[in-house]
Parts: sequence; structure tokens; C-alpha cells
Amino acid sequence: MKKTICVILFGLIFTLFSHLLFPLIEGRIEGIVKDKDTGNIISGAQVELFQWFSIRGNYTSELRGTTSTDEKGFFSLNVSRPCQYYLRINKEGYIPFLPNYYYGNLKEELFEKRAKIFRLEEGQIKFIQFDLEKGGAISGTLQGRSESGIVSVNSEILLYKMSLDENFFEKEFFYYIDKSRLKNGKFLFDGLEPAEDYTLIIYFGNGYPRKVFEKISIKKGVVYNFDQIFDLTDITGIHGTITINGIPPLNGIITMEKEEDNIFSNICRYSLNEKDGNYSCKGLSPGKYLLEVSVQGQDGIQLEKTVTIEIKQEVNILLDFPFETGDL
Repeated sequence: MKKTICVILFGLIFTLFSHLLFPLIEGRIEGIVKDKDTGNIISGAQVELFQWFSIRGNYTSELRGTTSTDEKGFFSLNVSRPCQYYLRINKEGYIPFLPNYYYGNLKEELFEKRAKIFRLEEGQIKFIQFDLEKGGAISGTLQGRSESGIVSVNSEILLYKMSLDENFFEKEFFYYIDKSRLKNGKFLFDGLEPAEDYTLIIYFGNGYPRKVFEKISIKKGVVYNFDQIFDLTDITGIHGTITINGIPPLNGIITMEKEEDNIFSNICRYSLNEKDGNYSCKGLSPGKYLLEVSVQGQDGIQLEKTVTIEIKQEVNILLDFPFETGDL
């Protein structure tokens, strides 16, 4: 037993002194970023270094370093361990090298090819040139016409892009802007790949249904202007109060879906007011709607209920759901 312990201690001490006397020599990845069309250098591009490794046969990545290209378009990052790596390059106005949606959606063997995954050994210096291509953009200002006049609209915005590439696991990818990034109703999606099939979806909140704009064409080097003024004065729709045995729920979500060609599509999502349980979904056109309610009761139990509603005219409808525990 003592002999075994001595062997283990000797091994640990030898390993420690080996690292102190002969430390690993860092490797380094260097490169330059240029404009694909003009050959001009691109300064100020963001460079991210990811380690690419396998865990039980499944590949994953981890961010290992970030930097930016200098005034000569040059960048350099040190690497502390021999491993496989790849880089992601971003610059405003350009299509990113390896867009975010590639990871997890692109089949592994093709991801490795497009990511230009490389192995860096101890003390090795590797140089790579990246040529970025100008992309398109969509920008605009969202405003609403309310009873008090024209106001800025701070909304959640999704920009979808369809893909016909059989090498992708998913066929639909999106870029997202939340309310905190929308300044005075202004938004910008930049560095977009040219395509004819972008879809813009705007979620207003406050009970108003979403707006969908399809078949948006994005062209190389062109900014698609999208300035819109939406009518926020229309209160036509469905509103009511949610209670559980006469008591407002602690919290809850109401989802409104409209039937079109026997298919229900999500058009409105509303978070309940914790104080009184009131909800509202405004600006609805005539049609058949599915109202899904999910609330949390005073005892913490999650309750759900679904109701189908027919709106034949643009009128206000009051709905009350007195939940009974035995009915759910």
C-alpha cells in the first residue's frame, strides 16, 4: 500500500516539475480579413476563436478567445493547448463567416468543412485569410397611431429565412431583436445573405396581434427600408377576466390562434395581470379563434383550458372563466 502511494506521489511531483521546467509552448492563430470583391483590408472585424472537441462521440464547441482586426486587417490569438479550433468573423455590413445559425443546424461533416476547422499543435503558428462578402440589410422605424398621437413602438421582431439546403437539419432560421434593443422604434438587421424569401414578424404585446410580412427581398449591398405606422386605436377583439374560484391567478399566459384553411396560427400572446387577472387581445378580424389559457393557482398547481370562439363582426367580447378544480 505504501509503495503504491509513493508511486502516485512520485508521478504527481514529476508531472508538476515537468510543467514548471518544460512548460507548454503556446500556439498562435494569425490571420487577415479582406473584402472579397475589392481585396481591401477590413479593420475592426470581430474575431471569435472556438475550441472544437468531442464529448462521448458528440461534437461541441467552446469560446476560447476574442479580438478585433487592426488597421491593417490583421488579428492574432494565442492558443494554450493542442486541439481543433475554428473561427467566427463578424463585421457590420458583411455576411458573417459562419453565421450563428450554422451551429447545431448544419450537418456535422458539412459544418466542419464550412467552419474550416483546423488543428493547432504545441508552439505551432497558423495563418488564415478570410474574405468577407458584402451583405444586405433591413432597417426601419416602427410607430403606432394611438389616441394620444403617433408614438414609437417597442416590439419583439423576428426575421425568418427559409433554406432549401438539404444539408441543414432545420429549414427555417431566424434573427431576433427584443424590446431592449429597439431604440425609439428603430431596428436594424445587418449582414444578411441575399435571398428572396425573408419573413418579418412583429410582436406588439399589450394584447395586439402580431403582423407578418412575407417575401421580403434582400439584395447585396442594399438596405431594405421598412418604416411602418400601425393603428393602435382599434380595440376590437376579445377581453375578459380569468379567475380560479373567484380569485385571480398568480400568473398565466393566454395564447390566441386564428383558424385559416383549417389550420390555427398563433397571432396573439398575452401575460395576465397579477393583480386582477384581466386580459385583452385587440385588433382581431372576423373569424374563428382558439383561446388557450394556462394559469397558476394559489396552491401552485398549473391549470389549462381551451375555448373556441367565433367572431362574426368586429365587436368587443367579454369572456369569463370561473375555473373549478373538479372541472379541469
